[in-house]
Amino acid sequence: MEYTREFNLEKRASPAREELLAKMDGSPHDNLYPMKIGFKTLTLLRKPPTLVKAIRRLRSDEAVLSDYEGSNVTPRAFKICDLPFTPNHQSLLATNDGTRIIALTLGRNRSFPIRDMDADHLWYVYEGSGTCFTDLGPFPYRAGDLVYVPRLILSHFAPNNPTRLVGIQSEKGLRLPSSRPYDNIEIPFDECALQVPMPDVIEAPDVRTVHVRRGGVWSEVEYAYSPFQCVAWKGKLYPFAIHTSKLNFASTQSVHPDPSNFTVFASPDASAVVSVLGPRREHSLPYHHLNEWDEVLFMARRYGARKGSSGGVGDSGTMTLHPQGVFHGPQMAAVENWKRPESPEQHPWVNDLAIMFETRAPLCLCKDAEPILIEGYEKSWFESWKEYQSRHPTVMGGVGGWGGW
Repeated sequence: MEYTREFNLEKRASPAREELLAKMDGSPHDNLYPMKIGFKTLTLLRKPPTLVKAIRRLRSDEAVLSDYEGSNVTPRAFKICDLPFTPNHQSLLATNDGTRIIALTLGRNRSFPIRDMDADHLWYVYEGSGTCFTDLGPFPYRAGDLVYVPRLILSHFAPNNPTRLVGIQSEKGLRLPSSRPYDNIEIPFDECALQVPMPDVIEAPDVRTVHVRRGGVWSEVEYAYSPFQCVAWKGKLYPFAIHTSKLNFASTQSVHPDPSNFTVFASPDASAVVSVLGPRREHSLPYHHLNEWDEVLFMARRYGARKGSSGGVGDSGTMTLHPQGVFHGPQMAAVENWKRPESPEQHPWVNDLAIMFETRAPLCLCKDAEPILIEGYEKSWFESWKEYQSRHPTVMGGVGGWGGW
Protein backbone atom coordinates (compact mmCIF):
# COMPACT_ATOMS: atom_id res chain seq x y z
CA MET A 1 0.00 0.00 0.00
CA GLU A 2 1.26 3.45 -0.90
CA TYR A 3 0.94 5.85 2.03
CA THR A 4 2.77 8.84 0.56
CA ARG A 5 3.79 10.48 -2.69
CA GLU A 6 6.75 12.58 -3.77
CA PHE A 7 6.45 16.31 -4.38
CA ASN A 8 5.13 16.84 -7.88
CA LEU A 9 6.81 19.98 -9.13
CA GLU A 10 10.39 20.54 -10.14
CA LYS A 11 11.08 23.97 -8.69
CA ARG A 12 13.45 26.41 -10.35
CA ALA A 13 15.01 29.64 -9.18
CA SER A 14 16.97 32.53 -10.69
CA PRO A 15 15.44 32.58 -14.18
CA ALA A 16 18.47 34.54 -15.43
CA ARG A 17 20.55 31.42 -14.79
CA GLU A 18 18.20 28.89 -16.37
CA GLU A 19 20.21 28.80 -19.57
CA LEU A 20 23.32 27.83 -17.61
CA LEU A 21 21.37 25.21 -15.63
CA ALA A 22 20.16 23.67 -18.88
CA LYS A 23 23.73 23.25 -20.14
CA MET A 24 25.23 21.71 -17.02
CA ASP A 25 27.77 18.97 -17.76
CA GLY A 26 29.69 19.04 -14.48
CA SER A 27 32.32 21.55 -15.62
CA PRO A 28 32.67 25.00 -14.02
CA HIS A 29 31.82 27.92 -16.26
CA ASP A 30 31.24 31.64 -15.89
CA ASN A 31 33.19 31.40 -12.61
CA LEU A 32 30.42 29.23 -11.14
CA TYR A 33 30.68 25.70 -9.78
CA PRO A 34 28.02 22.99 -10.16
CA MET A 35 26.88 20.93 -7.18
CA LYS A 36 24.34 18.13 -6.83
CA ILE A 37 22.49 17.36 -3.60
CA GLY A 38 21.42 13.75 -3.36
CA PHE A 39 21.43 13.60 -7.18
CA LYS A 40 17.95 15.14 -7.00
CA THR A 41 18.78 18.85 -7.04
CA LEU A 42 21.34 20.74 -9.14
CA THR A 43 22.84 24.05 -8.02
CA LEU A 44 25.33 26.64 -9.21
CA LEU A 45 27.70 28.06 -6.58
CA ARG A 46 30.12 30.98 -6.46
CA LYS A 47 32.74 28.90 -4.64
CA PRO A 48 33.46 25.15 -4.66
CA PRO A 49 31.60 23.39 -1.79
CA THR A 50 34.63 21.24 -0.98
CA LEU A 51 36.89 23.85 0.64
CA VAL A 52 36.90 22.36 4.15
CA LYS A 53 39.41 23.77 6.65
CA ALA A 54 38.68 21.56 9.67
CA ILE A 55 36.29 18.91 10.98
CA ARG A 56 35.71 18.36 14.70
CA ARG A 57 33.51 15.87 16.52
CA LEU A 58 31.09 17.58 18.91
CA ARG A 59 28.89 15.04 20.70
CA SER A 60 26.73 11.97 20.38
CA ASP A 61 23.03 12.65 20.00
CA GLU A 62 21.81 10.53 22.90
CA ALA A 63 18.36 11.24 24.27
CA VAL A 64 18.25 11.80 28.03
CA LEU A 65 15.05 10.07 29.07
CA SER A 66 12.97 11.35 31.93
CA ASP A 67 12.74 9.41 35.19
CA TYR A 68 9.62 11.37 36.11
CA GLU A 69 7.25 9.40 38.30
CA GLY A 70 4.31 7.76 36.61
CA SER A 71 3.41 5.08 34.10
CA ASN A 72 4.43 5.22 30.46
CA VAL A 73 0.72 5.35 29.55
CA THR A 74 0.09 8.53 31.60
CA PRO A 75 -1.22 11.45 29.49
CA ARG A 76 1.04 14.49 29.81
CA ALA A 77 0.68 18.20 29.17
CA PHE A 78 3.36 20.85 28.62
CA LYS A 79 3.52 24.62 28.54
CA ILE A 80 5.69 25.26 25.50
CA CYS A 81 5.15 29.01 25.81
CA ASP A 82 7.14 28.93 29.07
CA LEU A 83 10.38 27.90 27.37
CA PRO A 84 12.95 30.71 27.63
CA PHE A 85 14.19 32.71 24.66
CA THR A 86 17.83 31.74 25.03
CA PRO A 87 20.18 31.41 22.05
CA ASN A 88 19.62 28.13 20.20
CA HIS A 89 17.66 26.56 23.06
CA GLN A 90 16.51 23.18 21.74
CA SER A 91 14.37 21.01 23.99
CA LEU A 92 13.91 17.34 23.16
CA LEU A 93 10.47 16.54 24.56
CA ALA A 94 9.80 12.96 23.43
CA THR A 95 11.52 10.38 21.25
CA ASN A 96 11.47 6.83 19.90
CA ASP A 97 13.86 4.93 17.65
CA GLY A 98 13.20 7.03 14.56
CA THR A 99 11.28 10.14 15.62
CA ARG A 100 11.96 13.14 17.83
CA ILE A 101 9.49 15.79 19.04
CA ILE A 102 11.38 19.03 19.65
CA ALA A 103 10.75 22.62 20.74
CA LEU A 104 13.20 25.28 19.56
CA THR A 105 13.41 28.83 20.86
CA LEU A 106 15.59 31.50 19.29
CA GLY A 107 16.35 34.91 20.70
CA ARG A 108 17.68 37.47 18.29
CA ASN A 109 20.65 35.18 17.75
CA ARG A 110 20.70 32.97 14.68
CA SER A 111 20.45 29.22 15.00
CA PHE A 112 23.44 27.02 14.25
CA PRO A 113 23.60 26.05 10.55
CA ILE A 114 22.51 22.40 10.56
CA ARG A 115 22.86 19.67 7.97
CA ASP A 116 21.03 16.58 9.17
CA MET A 117 21.92 13.40 7.30
CA ASP A 118 19.65 11.32 9.55
CA ALA A 119 16.19 12.90 9.42
CA ASP A 120 13.74 15.22 7.69
CA HIS A 121 12.65 18.19 9.81
CA LEU A 122 9.22 19.82 9.93
CA TRP A 123 8.77 22.90 12.10
CA TYR A 124 5.65 24.84 13.04
CA VAL A 125 6.43 28.52 13.70
CA TYR A 126 4.37 29.44 16.76
CA GLU A 127 5.88 32.90 17.29
CA GLY A 128 8.26 35.16 15.43
CA SER A 129 9.46 35.76 11.91
CA GLY A 130 12.71 35.84 10.03
CA THR A 131 14.66 34.19 7.24
CA CYS A 132 15.68 30.58 6.77
CA PHE A 133 18.95 30.35 4.81
CA THR A 134 19.63 27.10 2.96
CA ASP A 135 21.91 25.53 0.34
CA LEU A 136 19.46 26.76 -2.30
CA GLY A 137 19.00 30.30 -1.04
CA PRO A 138 16.83 32.00 1.58
CA PHE A 139 13.09 32.06 2.13
CA PRO A 140 11.08 34.00 4.75
CA TYR A 141 9.18 32.39 7.61
CA ARG A 142 6.49 33.83 9.87
CA ALA A 143 4.15 32.73 12.64
CA GLY A 144 1.70 30.15 11.30
CA ASP A 145 4.14 28.64 8.80
CA LEU A 146 5.11 25.02 8.47
CA VAL A 147 8.81 24.91 7.52
CA TYR A 148 9.98 21.71 5.83
CA VAL A 149 13.70 20.89 5.64
CA PRO A 150 14.54 17.51 4.05
CA ARG A 151 17.59 15.56 5.14
CA LEU A 152 20.83 16.61 3.37
CA ILE A 153 19.69 20.25 3.12
CA LEU A 154 21.51 22.90 5.16
CA SER A 155 19.22 25.18 7.21
CA HIS A 156 19.98 28.27 9.25
CA PHE A 157 17.22 30.26 11.01
CA ALA A 158 17.90 33.98 11.33
CA PRO A 159 15.07 35.52 13.41
CA ASN A 160 13.88 39.11 13.14
CA ASN A 161 12.43 38.78 16.63
CA PRO A 162 12.22 36.05 19.30
CA THR A 163 10.98 32.86 17.66
CA ARG A 164 9.38 29.69 19.02
CA LEU A 165 9.06 26.55 16.92
CA VAL A 166 7.79 23.05 17.62
CA GLY A 167 8.64 20.24 15.29
CA ILE A 168 9.20 16.64 14.39
CA GLN A 169 12.31 14.95 13.06
CA SER A 170 11.67 11.71 11.17
CA GLU A 171 14.49 9.40 10.14
CA LYS A 172 12.21 7.68 7.64
CA GLY A 173 11.45 10.97 5.93
CA LEU A 174 8.31 13.04 5.44
CA ARG A 175 6.30 13.20 2.22
CA LEU A 176 2.87 14.22 1.03
CA PRO A 177 0.04 11.81 1.91
CA SER A 178 -1.30 9.68 -0.92
CA SER A 179 -4.13 11.26 -2.87
CA ARG A 180 -7.56 9.70 -2.71
CA PRO A 181 -9.44 9.36 -6.02
CA TYR A 182 -11.81 12.18 -5.13
CA ASP A 183 -9.20 14.64 -3.77
CA ASN A 184 -8.43 17.90 -5.52
CA ILE A 185 -4.79 18.38 -6.45
CA GLU A 186 -4.75 21.28 -3.94
CA ILE A 187 -5.19 18.85 -1.00
CA PRO A 188 -3.45 19.19 1.43
CA PHE A 189 -1.96 22.25 -0.29
CA ASP A 190 -1.30 23.72 -3.71
CA GLU A 191 2.43 23.48 -4.37
CA CYS A 192 2.27 26.82 -6.16
CA ALA A 193 1.67 28.37 -2.70
CA LEU A 194 5.02 27.22 -1.35
CA GLN A 195 7.69 29.70 -0.26
CA VAL A 196 10.78 28.18 -1.89
CA PRO A 197 14.40 29.35 -1.65
CA MET A 198 15.27 32.28 -3.91
CA PRO A 199 19.00 32.85 -4.42
CA ASP A 200 20.47 36.34 -4.53
CA VAL A 201 17.42 38.12 -3.11
CA ILE A 202 19.19 39.12 0.13
CA GLU A 203 22.77 38.93 1.30
CA ALA A 204 23.59 35.65 3.01
CA PRO A 205 25.35 35.66 6.40
CA ASP A 206 29.09 35.06 6.41
CA VAL A 207 28.82 31.94 8.58
CA ARG A 208 31.52 29.35 7.92
CA THR A 209 30.85 26.53 10.37
CA VAL A 210 28.11 23.92 9.95
CA HIS A 211 26.85 21.33 12.43
CA VAL A 212 26.40 17.98 10.69
CA ARG A 213 24.57 14.98 12.13
CA ARG A 214 25.32 11.51 10.79
CA GLY A 215 24.43 8.28 12.58
CA GLY A 216 23.43 10.17 15.72
CA VAL A 217 26.81 11.92 16.03
CA TRP A 218 27.24 15.67 15.62
CA SER A 219 30.35 17.18 14.03
CA GLU A 220 31.40 20.73 13.23
CA VAL A 221 32.66 21.39 9.71
CA GLU A 222 34.60 24.61 9.10
CA TYR A 223 34.69 25.97 5.55
CA ALA A 224 36.96 28.51 3.94
CA TYR A 225 33.88 30.40 2.71
CA SER A 226 30.26 30.61 3.72
CA PRO A 227 28.29 27.60 2.42
CA PHE A 228 25.47 29.95 1.38
CA GLN A 229 26.84 30.50 -2.14
CA CYS A 230 23.95 29.40 -4.39
CA VAL A 231 23.00 31.56 -7.37
CA ALA A 232 20.62 29.10 -9.11
CA TRP A 233 19.04 25.70 -8.57
CA LYS A 234 16.56 23.24 -9.98
CA GLY A 235 15.34 19.88 -8.76
CA LYS A 236 12.94 17.96 -6.56
CA LEU A 237 14.77 18.03 -3.22
CA TYR A 238 14.18 21.42 -1.63
CA PRO A 239 13.04 23.07 1.60
CA PHE A 240 10.02 25.34 1.77
CA ALA A 241 7.50 27.11 3.98
CA ILE A 242 3.72 26.88 3.66
CA HIS A 243 1.35 28.93 5.82
CA THR A 244 -1.34 26.96 7.63
CA SER A 245 -3.98 29.27 6.14
CA LYS A 246 -3.05 27.80 2.73
CA LEU A 247 -3.93 24.22 3.72
CA ASN A 248 -7.03 22.60 2.20
CA PHE A 249 -9.02 19.60 3.40
CA ALA A 250 -12.24 17.82 2.52
CA SER A 251 -15.13 18.38 4.94
CA THR A 252 -18.07 16.32 6.14
CA GLN A 253 -21.47 17.22 7.58
CA SER A 254 -22.53 13.93 9.15
CA VAL A 255 -19.60 12.56 11.17
CA HIS A 256 -16.68 14.04 13.06
CA PRO A 257 -13.65 13.40 10.80
CA ASP A 258 -10.66 11.64 12.29
CA PRO A 259 -7.27 13.43 12.23
CA SER A 260 -6.16 11.34 9.24
CA ASN A 261 -8.46 13.55 7.15
CA PHE A 262 -6.20 16.49 7.99
CA THR A 263 -2.85 14.82 7.22
CA VAL A 264 -0.23 17.13 5.72
CA PHE A 265 2.90 14.94 5.89
CA ALA A 266 3.64 11.28 6.59
CA SER A 267 6.62 8.98 6.57
CA PRO A 268 6.63 6.47 3.67
CA ASP A 269 5.42 3.65 5.93
CA ALA A 270 3.09 5.98 7.89
CA SER A 271 5.00 5.35 11.11
CA ALA A 272 4.98 9.14 11.67
CA VAL A 273 2.13 11.42 10.58
CA VAL A 274 1.60 15.19 10.87
CA SER A 275 -1.93 16.61 10.75
CA VAL A 276 -3.21 20.16 11.11
CA LEU A 277 -6.61 20.85 12.70
CA GLY A 278 -7.39 24.30 11.37
CA PRO A 279 -10.38 26.66 11.32
CA ARG A 280 -13.44 24.76 10.12
CA ARG A 281 -17.15 24.11 10.41
CA GLU A 282 -17.67 21.68 13.24
CA HIS A 283 -20.86 19.67 13.46
CA SER A 284 -19.88 17.74 16.62
CA LEU A 285 -17.24 17.23 19.27
CA PRO A 286 -14.40 14.73 18.80
CA TYR A 287 -15.06 11.16 19.89
CA HIS A 288 -13.66 9.78 23.12
CA HIS A 289 -11.07 7.44 21.70
CA LEU A 290 -8.26 4.99 22.38
CA ASN A 291 -5.18 5.79 20.36
CA GLU A 292 -3.66 3.25 18.01
CA TRP A 293 -0.58 5.52 17.89
CA ASP A 294 1.00 7.96 20.32
CA GLU A 295 -0.37 11.45 19.75
CA VAL A 296 1.25 14.80 20.46
CA LEU A 297 -1.03 17.82 19.99
CA PHE A 298 0.30 21.39 20.02
CA MET A 299 -2.35 24.07 20.50
CA ALA A 300 -1.37 27.00 18.30
CA ARG A 301 -4.62 28.73 19.26
CA ARG A 302 -7.07 27.96 22.06
CA TYR A 303 -8.44 24.48 21.38
CA GLY A 304 -12.13 24.06 22.17
CA ALA A 305 -12.10 20.32 22.93
CA ARG A 306 -9.66 20.92 25.83
CA LYS A 307 -11.90 23.56 27.45
CA GLY A 308 -12.11 22.96 31.17
CA SER A 309 -8.69 21.33 31.57
CA SER A 310 -6.66 22.22 34.63
CA GLY A 311 -3.46 24.19 34.34
CA GLY A 312 -4.50 26.03 31.20
CA VAL A 313 -4.20 22.96 28.95
CA GLY A 314 -5.87 23.85 25.67
CA ASP A 315 -4.71 27.46 25.78
CA SER A 316 -2.49 28.72 23.01
CA GLY A 317 1.09 27.52 23.48
CA THR A 318 0.29 24.30 25.36
CA MET A 319 0.92 20.74 24.21
CA THR A 320 -0.43 17.32 25.18
CA LEU A 321 0.99 13.81 24.85
CA HIS A 322 -1.63 11.03 24.72
CA PRO A 323 0.06 7.62 24.77
CA GLN A 324 -1.42 4.39 23.49
CA GLY A 325 -3.40 2.48 26.11
CA VAL A 326 -5.56 5.15 27.81
CA PHE A 327 -8.73 6.75 26.43
CA HIS A 328 -8.97 10.50 26.02
CA GLY A 329 -11.36 12.92 24.37
CA PRO A 330 -13.14 16.23 24.88
CA GLN A 331 -13.13 17.63 28.38
CA MET A 332 -16.37 17.47 30.35
CA ALA A 333 -16.88 21.24 30.19
CA ALA A 334 -16.74 21.07 26.40
CA VAL A 335 -19.27 18.22 26.39
CA GLU A 336 -21.58 20.04 28.79
CA ASN A 337 -21.58 23.23 26.72
CA TRP A 338 -22.08 21.50 23.39
CA LYS A 339 -25.36 22.21 21.58
CA ARG A 340 -26.10 20.09 18.56
CA PRO A 341 -26.89 22.23 15.51
CA GLU A 342 -30.33 21.67 14.03
CA SER A 343 -29.10 22.11 10.46
CA PRO A 344 -25.79 22.26 8.58
CA GLU A 345 -26.17 26.01 8.27
CA GLN A 346 -25.93 26.27 12.05
CA HIS A 347 -22.66 24.37 12.38
CA PRO A 348 -20.38 26.66 14.40
CA TRP A 349 -17.22 28.02 12.86
CA VAL A 350 -14.36 27.15 15.19
CA ASN A 351 -11.11 29.07 14.98
CA ASP A 352 -8.99 26.23 16.35
CA LEU A 353 -5.47 25.63 15.13
CA ALA A 354 -3.60 22.60 16.42
CA ILE A 355 -0.64 20.68 15.03
CA MET A 356 -0.73 16.92 15.64
CA PHE A 357 2.32 14.65 15.54
CA GLU A 358 1.53 10.92 15.64
CA THR A 359 3.95 8.01 15.85
CA ARG A 360 3.34 4.29 15.60
CA ALA A 361 6.21 3.47 17.98
CA PRO A 362 5.68 4.60 21.60
CA LEU A 363 7.29 7.92 22.51
CA CYS A 364 9.47 8.20 25.61
CA LEU A 365 9.32 11.34 27.73
CA CYS A 366 12.64 13.23 27.81
CA LYS A 367 14.34 15.19 30.56
CA ASP A 368 13.87 18.51 28.75
CA ALA A 369 10.09 18.17 29.14
CA GLU A 370 10.13 18.07 32.94
CA PRO A 371 10.40 21.85 33.65
CA ILE A 372 7.33 22.61 31.52
CA LEU A 373 5.11 19.71 32.61
CA ILE A 374 1.61 20.64 33.78
CA GLU A 375 0.77 18.51 36.81
CA GLY A 376 -2.41 16.46 37.09
CA TYR A 377 -3.50 16.54 33.45
CA GLU A 378 -4.29 12.81 33.42
CA LYS A 379 -6.96 13.33 36.13
CA SER A 380 -8.55 16.42 34.60
CA TRP A 381 -11.48 14.49 33.09
CA PHE A 382 -12.30 12.87 36.42
CA GLU A 383 -12.03 16.15 38.30
CA SER A 384 -14.34 17.96 35.88
CA TRP A 385 -16.76 15.00 36.04
CA LYS A 386 -16.97 15.33 39.82
CA GLU A 387 -17.47 19.09 39.49
CA TYR A 388 -20.31 18.58 37.04
CA GLN A 389 -22.01 16.06 39.32
CA SER A 390 -21.81 18.44 42.27
CA ARG A 391 -23.68 21.04 40.24
CA HIS A 392 -26.24 18.61 38.80
CA PRO A 393 -26.92 16.01 41.51
CA THR A 394 -30.34 15.13 40.13
CA VAL A 395 -29.02 14.51 36.63
CA MET A 396 -26.06 12.33 37.50
CA GLY A 397 -25.79 9.54 40.04
CA GLY A 398 -22.78 9.03 42.27
CA VAL A 399 -19.29 8.84 40.81
CA GLY A 400 -19.38 5.94 38.40
CA GLY A 401 -23.17 6.19 38.05
CA TRP A 402 -24.97 6.36 34.73
CA GLY A 403 -26.48 9.47 33.25
CA GLY A 404 -26.84 11.44 30.02
CA TRP A 405 -25.45 14.81 29.14
